[in-house]
Amino acid sequence: MLLQYVVSNFKSIGHPITFSMFLMEETKDNRFLKSLSVKTGTWRVLRRGGFFGLNASGKSSFVE
Repeated sequence: MLLQYVVSNFKSIGHPITFSMFLMEETKDNRFLKSLSVKTGTWRVLRRGGFFGLNASGKSSFVE
Protein backbone atom coordinates (compact mmCIF):
# COMPACT_ATOMS: atom_id res chain seq x y z
CA MET A 1 0.00 0.00 0.00
CA LEU A 2 1.39 3.38 -1.01
CA LEU A 3 1.17 5.69 2.01
CA GLN A 4 3.35 8.66 1.06
CA TYR A 5 5.15 9.66 -2.12
CA VAL A 6 7.31 12.73 -2.75
CA VAL A 7 8.65 13.82 -6.15
CA SER A 8 10.71 16.84 -7.26
CA ASN A 9 12.98 17.87 -10.14
CA PHE A 10 11.34 15.48 -12.62
CA LYS A 11 10.10 16.65 -16.02
CA SER A 12 7.73 19.59 -15.40
CA ILE A 13 7.80 19.21 -11.59
CA GLY A 14 10.32 21.61 -10.06
CA HIS A 15 9.36 21.92 -6.41
CA PRO A 16 8.59 18.94 -4.13
CA ILE A 17 5.04 17.57 -4.34
CA THR A 18 3.76 15.15 -1.70
CA PHE A 19 0.96 12.62 -2.06
CA SER A 20 0.02 11.34 1.39
CA MET A 21 -2.62 8.94 2.64
CA PHE A 22 -2.07 10.04 6.25
CA LEU A 23 -4.66 12.28 7.92
CA MET A 24 -3.88 15.99 7.83
CA GLU A 25 -6.41 16.84 10.52
CA GLU A 26 -8.26 14.79 13.11
CA THR A 27 -11.76 13.64 12.23
CA LYS A 28 -14.51 11.72 14.02
CA ASP A 29 -15.91 10.28 10.78
CA ASN A 30 -14.27 6.87 10.40
CA ARG A 31 -16.08 5.79 7.22
CA PHE A 32 -13.12 6.65 5.00
CA LEU A 33 -10.34 5.53 7.35
CA LYS A 34 -8.48 2.28 7.77
CA SER A 35 -6.40 1.24 10.78
CA LEU A 36 -3.05 -0.42 10.06
CA SER A 37 -1.26 -2.23 12.87
CA VAL A 38 2.52 -1.92 12.60
CA LYS A 39 5.43 -2.45 15.00
CA THR A 40 5.40 1.23 16.01
CA GLY A 41 1.67 1.32 16.78
CA THR A 42 -1.56 1.79 14.87
CA TRP A 43 -1.79 4.18 11.93
CA ARG A 44 -5.06 5.63 10.69
CA VAL A 45 -4.88 6.20 6.95
CA LEU A 46 -7.35 7.10 4.21
CA ARG A 47 -8.98 4.20 2.35
CA ARG A 48 -8.77 5.99 -1.01
CA GLY A 49 -7.40 9.20 -2.44
CA GLY A 50 -7.71 11.31 -5.55
CA PHE A 51 -5.28 13.22 -7.69
CA PHE A 52 -6.68 16.35 -9.31
CA GLY A 53 -5.20 19.31 -11.17
CA LEU A 54 -5.42 21.60 -14.15
CA ASN A 55 -4.50 20.44 -17.64
CA ALA A 56 -0.72 20.41 -18.20
CA SER A 57 -0.07 20.77 -14.45
CA GLY A 58 2.15 17.67 -14.16
CA LYS A 59 -0.28 14.92 -13.05
CA SER A 60 1.09 12.41 -15.56
CA SER A 61 4.69 13.32 -14.69
CA PHE A 62 3.90 12.76 -11.03
CA VAL A 63 2.49 9.30 -11.75
CA GLU A 64 5.48 8.35 -13.97
